[in-house]
Amino acid sequence: MNIVNDTAKKITLIAIFLTTIFNTINSQPAQNLKFHHLNVDNGLPQSSAYSIIKDKYGFMWFGTWGGAVRYDGYEVKLFRPSENDSTALPDYRISCIVIDSIGNIWIETEQRQFLFQYNYSLDNFKRYNKSNAPVEVLNQVELWHNNHFKVAKNDKYIWQSTDSGLLQKQIATGDTLLFQPMLNNRFALSDKMIKNVYLDDEENLWIGTEYGGVNFTNLYSKPFNTFTKKQANKGLTDNVVRAICKDSEGHIWVGSSNMGITVINTSGIEPTYRYIGKENLCNLQIRSLHCDKEGKVWIGTKNGLMCYDPGSDKFVLCSNSASNQFFAFAEDQNGRLWVGTMAGLALFDRANDKLKYFPPQKTTGGIYIRSILADKNNNLWVATEDNGVTKLTPEFKDDTIQFKVEHYVQQNQSNNGLSSNRTYSLTEDSNGMIWIASDQGLCYLNPQNDTITRIARESNLSKGIIMAVLYDHQNSVWASHKKGLSRINTTSFTIQNFNIQDGLQGNEFSQNACFFDSINGELFFGGVNGLNSFTSKDIKTNPYPPRVVFTGLNVMQKHILPGQPINNRVLLEKSLLCTNKLILYYQERSFSLEFVALHYGNSSENKYQFQLEGFDKHWVSTNATNRKASYNNLPPGEYIFKVKAANSDGVWNPTPKTMHIVILPPWWLTWWAIGFYLVLTTSIIWLIYNYLTSKINAKRAQEIHQAKLKFFTEVSHEFRTPLTLIIDPLEKLMTGKIAHQDADSIFKMMYRNAKQLLELINQLLDFRKLESGHLTLSLQKSDLIAFVKNSVAAFENQALAQNISLEFEAPLTSLQICFDKQKLNMVLNNLLSNSFKFTPENGSIHIKVYLSDKVEKAVCIQVIDTGTGIEKHELNRIFELFYQSGSPIKQTPGSGIGLALTHELVKLHKGHIEVKSQINKGTDFSITLPIMENDSTESIQSETIFNILPETNTPIVKKESKKTDNDLPIMLIIDDNSDIRNYITTHFKTEFKIIQAANGAEGYSQAIETIPDIIISDVMMPDTDGFELCQKLKTDQHTSHIPIILLTARQSDESKTEGYKTGADAYITKPFNSDVLSARVNNLLEQRRQLRELFTGSTGKELKKVAVNSADEIFLEKASGIIAQYLDDPQFNIDFLAEKMNMSRSQFYRKIKALTNKSGNDFIMSFRMDKALEYLKEGRYNITETAYKVGYNVPANFTRAFTKYFGKTPTNYIESIKQ
Repeated sequence: MNIVNDTAKKITLIAIFLTTIFNTINSQPAQNLKFHHLNVDNGLPQSSAYSIIKDKYGFMWFGTWGGAVRYDGYEVKLFRPSENDSTALPDYRISCIVIDSIGNIWIETEQRQFLFQYNYSLDNFKRYNKSNAPVEVLNQVELWHNNHFKVAKNDKYIWQSTDSGLLQKQIATGDTLLFQPMLNNRFALSDKMIKNVYLDDEENLWIGTEYGGVNFTNLYSKPFNTFTKKQANKGLTDNVVRAICKDSEGHIWVGSSNMGITVINTSGIEPTYRYIGKENLCNLQIRSLHCDKEGKVWIGTKNGLMCYDPGSDKFVLCSNSASNQFFAFAEDQNGRLWVGTMAGLALFDRANDKLKYFPPQKTTGGIYIRSILADKNNNLWVATEDNGVTKLTPEFKDDTIQFKVEHYVQQNQSNNGLSSNRTYSLTEDSNGMIWIASDQGLCYLNPQNDTITRIARESNLSKGIIMAVLYDHQNSVWASHKKGLSRINTTSFTIQNFNIQDGLQGNEFSQNACFFDSINGELFFGGVNGLNSFTSKDIKTNPYPPRVVFTGLNVMQKHILPGQPINNRVLLEKSLLCTNKLILYYQERSFSLEFVALHYGNSSENKYQFQLEGFDKHWVSTNATNRKASYNNLPPGEYIFKVKAANSDGVWNPTPKTMHIVILPPWWLTWWAIGFYLVLTTSIIWLIYNYLTSKINAKRAQEIHQAKLKFFTEVSHEFRTPLTLIIDPLEKLMTGKIAHQDADSIFKMMYRNAKQLLELINQLLDFRKLESGHLTLSLQKSDLIAFVKNSVAAFENQALAQNISLEFEAPLTSLQICFDKQKLNMVLNNLLSNSFKFTPENGSIHIKVYLSDKVEKAVCIQVIDTGTGIEKHELNRIFELFYQSGSPIKQTPGSGIGLALTHELVKLHKGHIEVKSQINKGTDFSITLPIMENDSTESIQSETIFNILPETNTPIVKKESKKTDNDLPIMLIIDDNSDIRNYITTHFKTEFKIIQAANGAEGYSQAIETIPDIIISDVMMPDTDGFELCQKLKTDQHTSHIPIILLTARQSDESKTEGYKTGADAYITKPFNSDVLSARVNNLLEQRRQLRELFTGSTGKELKKVAVNSADEIFLEKASGIIAQYLDDPQFNIDFLAEKMNMSRSQFYRKIKALTNKSGNDFIMSFRMDKALEYLKEGRYNITETAYKVGYNVPANFTRAFTKYFGKTPTNYIESIKQ
């Protein structure tokens, strides 16, 4: 069998190995393997380890007499007998552990009756009789028992276990080395009785011992040499190293913190040590060392500077100061020795053997100098403990030295500055970058552009204290700190970290305790536990990335084991090693997964990253002390957990370990629950839809009903206005009450209104025909341009009257197409009337006719105005029947059929109409009609119209009557229909001075300005309707006394009530009789006259009797109060009173005249006389005093005025009272 042949080869190899080994043992160099120990202190159940094997996942298995052990680099897991578990091992003593060809672990106990196969899935064992065990396993077990000397080998070395230690033979040279336990060496073997040696697939060498547990080392271990304090003449004088240098003979000088200097000679097989103590040194507290180009060694101590001359073997004190310490040396290219002290920078004057100090304020700015660097350009870089880093460029002139100074300090608000002003060490790399160690991390400075870059914020170098830095001239900067040693690649800026497990003296190093030997490339770093030396090229990177496995699962803070029931179910059917999918209930959605990287070369420095796809946006980094990922209250769904690891040298495994995780939804989020919700939601939506549809339909029906009612109301108004201007004038003509000279204009007005009434009726009939489908077109071929132009011309007088610019534009002079003239004229009239209705004074209406560039063989007619515009939400409804805009901008309401009829007539022409509008900017109606060249065979009989008289344009009536008789009372007529205004004017022009206004806003302005005697107003008007106008006038002190008659087509009681509530004095419906209107006007004026006479006959105290309403009462009381306030002022007059009432003199005069039938002066005089009479009756004042009290400074004038007003002199009046 192959196994037997392999074993025979091993036995032969062992025999050859043993015959040659003992002749060469003593000639071997020092030990170069560093062993780590696994014993009872860190997990082993017992110190004897007889068998070692690595399984297929990467776990290490050890057989001890305390049970089987599985090790993952951090923790051990014990497999021992258990009374109630038949799947556990039956014995503590493990005789051997082997692995078969498919990776199964087999264990034999000391009884040797059975073999036990480890079940990875259930984490337990299955017992086999040896007769039933696989042959290959039996063969391996047999070979184990027949071969007590275990051997391991690779392509360079053979290792053999012996009772005297571990033998290592180099295959190429035959050199051998015996590794044995050593005192004061923590990396030596723990026991010399070697029972087993095993080399795994990642170059880890494992050694089982009799009494020392398991020892292991990685063949990629870092070759750090360590010098520490030992017995006399065998080590350093003190472990705390503060300074290092190498002299011209290659001896290493090591300055301690308190015990002087140790000089090490490493030229022999074993290093030798020389100690320099107080007999040669001025102080044993060494702070710095330097060997200059002449071979002299300079020693900086706590209180003095010394120099050692190897030629004379003498130590010379160069400077002595009890308060000064010498921390740093630097020798420039010219051999000048610069010294850094606690007192600042100094230069050693070799000619005079003394130090020359330079004031800090002219150089470094700081006193405490920790490091000095002379760069390749002969600049000095000085690191201080209190003022950052300073670059000094010395200039030598005669016997003086001047410095060009550049400071680099901490900048908290910018990254382009030092992270701290407390700096410890400096070095220069091959690119000229200056590397700076501080108590807040590591950075480097580029002298070319003065930029400063901080290194590795996520590493040990970001915020920690960096003690020393060195450049190795191998593209790496080495930095020591309090967590070990780091190597930074100056090209890629990747970082490798090393600690005590890699062979360092310890994790903590000393300030600026470093030295680079440029001859052999050796680096030295001193710490608190000794000195490390190494060459950078010998520090190899371990190429093996870690394998990651899952080791633990916790759900709702409970540790889950394979096959263990949790909440009445088994969550893990198999162990995590054999599980790639986890299914968790909704209540189990808080869990944690534990993992481990099976890499044994300094496993404490392994690094980890994990991510839960579907939840974590980025990879999460963690370290070897926290190998767990926890998640709480994850939403239901599917996730993939990924974890990857890197070894201590930063080599990452490119393939993460994954676990598919499913969080089941709660029952209320399961598919059947969601299905139920969907059905329920659909049903509810359907019910709501039906309910809302019925409500909308009902509301729509109600809206249509209300619209129809409103429509008939508005149509009634449209009928009543022309009927008024037909019936009443006709009655006057029949009874001969109209003068002959006025008859012609009356006939024309009656004709216009009859024609308007006919057009309105025709629109209604046409729309009814459209609805019933009986309206057809009578197409005729005609010039569309001329037709539209004539239709526009018919509105020129209206444009002139409303002061609106009316423009027509057509690029073509003629366009012959087929259309129905009557229907298209109706369309144009409706659109133009609509534009005139909503376009204010000084606005514009623009009509354009042109060939469409969007529709083939079509013509466009555009009507564009600058009116008030239409709300956006109303644009899609304005062509609906009975629809009227709800715009807050008040205009004359229409019937609600004009635009609807327009829309249908355009459709009848196989065209379409569009509208665009912006509030307060205007509206654009665009009609597109197809160009039809053939006359239609369909026609309808044209409706008969009364061509009794030729058409006449609406006359533009001047706003003021031509009558100039100022004695006539003033009547203000307000109506948006000019015919109504003109007709009423004609009726009353002989009795009143007439003023006209076309809308409510204009009417209000005229009323305030002229204070008319009576106002006649329509109700339905643009801008301000009659009701609003009436309310404004009745609450204004200027006009509250004026009687107002409202004319309207609204006959409902609600409309009348609303009119009277706003203060109207009379409410007359259309069509009205002009005689009835005259009678109502005369009655209102007569009532006002009687009230005035009442005041004229009163004593002036009964003001309330003449006040028609509360506003008039307030007016009179206010006027009386002002007179009373200034009663004794002789200068008080009508002008002063009008000003105090906030009125003009004429406004006040007309107002007080209308209320009291007195002029303003008479009103004041009557008040004075009434007050004088009151004073005289009371007897409080004599006649002269009374005169002064009521504003007369000449008593004689008071007597004349009193006699005229009362018919008696004041004296006679007093005598009559006494009698």
